[in-house]
Amino acid sequence: RYLYIDEAIERFIKDYTLTKRPSTCYMHLSCNHGPTPICLDWREVCDGQMDCINSKIDEENCWQLEINACNDNE
Repeated sequence: RYLYIDEAIERFIKDYTLTKRPSTCYMHLSCNHGPTPICLDWREVCDGQMDCINSKIDEENCWQLEINACNDNE
């Protein structure tokens, strides 16, 4: 049992990050994602859900991704 809600949340986040498959991590985004420092997965950027507690940085400037196109050799 947990005495405090923050202990339960911290445990959930630790369990979640341990079971999450390896992925690309956006280290350059300054995002407060919870009690344990973890970086955002690429799937959490511009997904329509604000994942950062301190700001909406993960949902800003998404239009640039939508209009970005790669050349044939990229």
